[in-house]
Amino acid sequence: MTEDLDSTSEASDDLPDADRDDDGPHAEPDESVATEPIAVRAGRELTALEAVLRKTRRRMRAPLLVEGFAWLIATAGAVLGTAQFLGLALGPRGPSVMRIALAVGLGATALGGVLALIGYVRSAPSIDAVARHLQRQVAEFRSDLVAALQFGRALRDGVDGQTQGWSPELAYAHLRRTTRAVLGRVDGGGTLGGLVEPRSLTPTLLAIGGCLALLLAPMPFVGGKLGKLWTAAVFAPISKVSDKPDQRPLVGDIDLVFSY
Repeated sequence: MTEDLDSTSEASDDLPDADRDDDGPHAEPDESVATEPIAVRAGRELTALEAVLRKTRRRMRAPLLVEGFAWLIATAGAVLGTAQFLGLALGPRGPSVMRIALAVGLGATALGGVLALIGYVRSAPSIDAVARHLQRQVAEFRSDLVAALQFGRALRDGVDGQTQGWSPELAYAHLRRTTRAVLGRVDGGGTLGGLVEPRSLTPTLLAIGGCLALLLAPMPFVGGKLGKLWTAAVFAPISKVSDKPDQRPLVGDIDLVFSY
């Protein structure tokens, strides 16, 4: 933390008064703000910085949910294509094998989707992890974000920086400068998501296209047989159950006549 503070000492020279307003060169200092304890001022700056990072985290994670749903569709398509291939290849036993493959494959896919969703919800990155990711993506921030978070928490919690080798005023100046830099780069939604390289959905879309091609490829050759295969594998067991005769026991008075 001390090294990060030393790297910002020169920049802090541009901020002779850490509590001055950044509205312009003619802005008058706010005396009420200047008399506030540094812990209060640091807490306000830290709250603004963390709010932007939280919104950015939601913006960064939204494409992951879309990508996960797309991979779920691709996996289900692969299961359908594989089951159809087995049904065509195994002749008379094809419908029964296809039925088992569909039940096992789609069941495993659904279970995997539920587990992935639980993992997505539980694996939300911390604010510090989001800050480190932004530092890797945006050279302008370098190590400023993480250092600003550390300084802001220390000042807010009343840590005595003098005993740890860093100046509270310089630490606050770094926190304020970083917060202003972040607020100056936010988009219309109040996030820094526009600065992060978007995730590519090309592999997922190619996988979905491949599964669709696997399903449709046999149609020019065995188009009529495909319909019968799916009917026998999926709809035949349902029709057999619905066509099962009523076997309720006979209830009432029954007269038996024996002839000798």
